[in-house]
Amino acid sequence: MRFNAFVAVVAACSNNEAPKPAAKPANPFETFAETSPKVGEVAPGFALADTTGATVKLSDAIATGPVVLVSGSFSCPLFRMKTPRFEELAKRWAGKATVLFVYSEEAHPRAAASARLNGFADQVKALDKDGDGAITVAEYGTFGPRYMFDAFDVDHDGVVRSHEIIAARRIDQFAQIDAPRTLDERIALARKFRAEVPGTIRVLIDPLDNPTTKTFGELPNFAYVIGADGRVVFKEGWAAVKDVERELQKLTGQHPAAASAPDLSLLATALHTGKPVLVELTAPGCAACDRTTKTLTDPDLVAALSRFEVVKLGVDQDPAWRLLEDLDLAATPAFALFDAGGTLTERRQGEQSKDELTRLLAPH
Repeated sequence: MRFNAFVAVVAACSNNEAPKPAAKPANPFETFAETSPKVGEVAPGFALADTTGATVKLSDAIATGPVVLVSGSFSCPLFRMKTPRFEELAKRWAGKATVLFVYSEEAHPRAAASARLNGFADQVKALDKDGDGAITVAEYGTFGPRYMFDAFDVDHDGVVRSHEIIAARRIDQFAQIDAPRTLDERIALARKFRAEVPGTIRVLIDPLDNPTTKTFGELPNFAYVIGADGRVVFKEGWAAVKDVERELQKLTGQHPAAASAPDLSLLATALHTGKPVLVELTAPGCAACDRTTKTLTDPDLVAALSRFEVVKLGVDQDPAWRLLEDLDLAATPAFALFDAGGTLTERRQGEQSKDELTRLLAPH
């Protein structure tokens, strides 16, 4: 065999044929839609252990109805941010569909990609020419590959907002997370994720060579909806709860109860003062937030604010981000007004002028 290989090399040289360069590996972000399993194809089966060691088979889950499959890891900031929403989805669809997480390769061990993503976040933010804290597809234009825009567009509504850019910046919190070298280390990280982001969705551990996630597209936070017949009915490279729920509704014709009431635990103290409560939600680096906060120092507005219990929260903290989403708000600055009894009476988002704030704070 050695002699034959040597002859082949000599022959190539004598024919003046340069060795062909190795093919460039396909980018999974760009090829995901066309990689198997495609919509309409049967989803490959798997049997994976969860964080307790119990084995979960896709075939068993499908036998009870549709399955939602979402990939993630401890160091995937978008996965962590979206998990509470998927937990709510799982509760709404209990008995009608099964939601499973597949824990795979760490997205950002040692925050290796933070400089790249943070730099990209700065470039994306610079596209906000009108300063409204939101970048539309039109503003984005042809800048960079579209999949990077999708990575920031958490809600998949075609707009990247300030709080979505923060998700990329939060990668730095994973600087001390090493890529697991053994399956036991991966299991430990999966359990750590579950401890920090609690819930009831079963977390299935892919083996260290990631056979399951490779089969399903190799992305850090994909989502699949698999019908009871085992066929893929929907797939997307970046999981979005609203997209998944729409597909479940189309597939089953069912519309479970609406999402639960907002969690107002952050406002517990303020709601017991007997005064109406004004919540101001801001984000680091949000110029519109800074301008609106400055506007609120106007003497007339200061006087109007005196009848409120004011709570200012930064959405770079997970509980505040959760409240922002619970209140169906998406851009900062954002305001939520509650009466003395804790009932939400009004919401606003985006930069507010003095006149707009005056109307917001006026007695109703």
